[in-house]
Amino acid sequence: MNSSNQLPAPFVYALESACVVPQIFTVSFTGVDFTLMTSHLESTRAHSVERLKQLSIAFEIMCKAVPTQHVLFGGDLNLGAKDNVREPSL
Repeated sequence: MNSSNQLPAPFVYALESACVVPQIFTVSFTGVDFTLMTSHLESTRAHSVERLKQLSIAFEIMCKAVPTQHVLFGGDLNLGAKDNVREPSL
């Protein structure tokens, strides 16, 4: 593993005494560079606006990756049918 980064607020939240902190790792595997991202976004319908802001920030980070780098993003996104998710423009 080459490096690891932890994002500042607004991506750091305390939910029911559990700290939710996304992680970003940059790795190279057989000469191919990857950025691995994981996150646990806000849950419940009442936090939909905040959850979509968090996802938007994640999309921004992914879109800033260098063109030769693959980005994998996963985690507990807590997205529901009523969340209006817009794809990022590249």
